[in-house]
Parts: sequence; structure tokens; C-alpha cells
Amino acid sequence: MIDKKKNIIVFLAIILGLLNLFLIYQIINKQNKINALTSIIQIVESKERLGNLNSSIVKEIKIKDSINKLKLISVITQEGCISCIQAEINYLNQLSNKYKNFVDIYFIGDNKNYLKALNSTFKYKIITNINEIVDIRSKVIQPFSLLIDSQKKIQKFNIASVVAPEKTEQFYSEVLSLLDIINDN
Repeated sequence: MIDKKKNIIVFLAIILGLLNLFLIYQIINKQNKINALTSIIQIVESKERLGNLNSSIVKEIKIKDSINKLKLISVITQEGCISCIQAEINYLNQLSNKYKNFVDIYFIGDNKNYLKALNSTFKYKIITNINEIVDIRSKVIQPFSLLIDSQKKIQKFNIASVVAPEKTEQFYSEVLSLLDIINDN
């Protein structure tokens, strides 16, 4: 009888331990979803701010000649999500290889070799503050890109997000299509 009670107690302890692990796993998943939703909220807030801005947001970007009617400005920081940065590098490698005159890439960070270590093949300028190129009041962490026209008006923009990688893929697909059209004309 004592062995049976002991076995039941051990069994219940194991079940409770497994339940505890499952609940911890669920909490971690819920926290990841909360973090992802927080990122989405920040993206939406950023898009609302950018959507209402005029050309005054973009500084010091020169569109060299009338052939280049569009310019892609991309900013990558050392602090961003590594999978977002890697995806951004892959898109920018492809884009800058084909249309280097249409792309200006900036890096904010201390490690000058950071992007090269992540297999970037494009040229980029290191800056210390985002306000050197655009007038944004919030701290920039995630990679973002602005497609501007010759009047420095934002035509399209993208903020890299681990929860919506398809949006970044769509953005770069559209930019590539636009540049293909411009280049063919």
C-alpha cells in the first residue's frame, strides 16, 4: 500500500513537472507574441508618422542626374534583429549589384566590419546618427529603407520585421520592378 501511494505521488510529481514545463513553454511563446505585436505597433506608428511627412524628412541625399528619378536609402544598425539584418543584406546585395547608382546604404554602429561579416557585398557609409540623413526623432533599431523621388518625397518605405518578412520581400520586389522599368527607359 505504501509503495502504491509512493508511486502515485511520484507519478503526480512527474505529471506536475511536465505540466510546469509546458506552461513555461506557453508563457515564453506568449511573450514572444507580445514582443512581435509590440514591434508591429511600432511599425504602424512609424508608418503613420512617415506617411504624413513631406520631403523635409530626407536630408543631404542628392539624386545625381535626371536619369535616376528614384533613390533607395537603406539604413542598417548594429542593434537590429539579426535575422532582419541578414535578410536586408541579402536584398541589398542583389539590388546594389544591379543598380548601385540608385542605392545609398548607411550603417550605424561601432563595428566597421559588422556588415562584411554578414556577407554584405555593397558599399555603405558609416554614420553615427540617423539624423545625418533623415529627420526621425525616435531611436532607430530595425533596418529600414526609403524609396524617394527626385524631390526627396518618400514614395515607398519598409521597416524590417521578423514577424512580417513577406512585407520586406514585397517591398524589394516592387523596388526592383520599378528600377527595371526606369532602367529600360
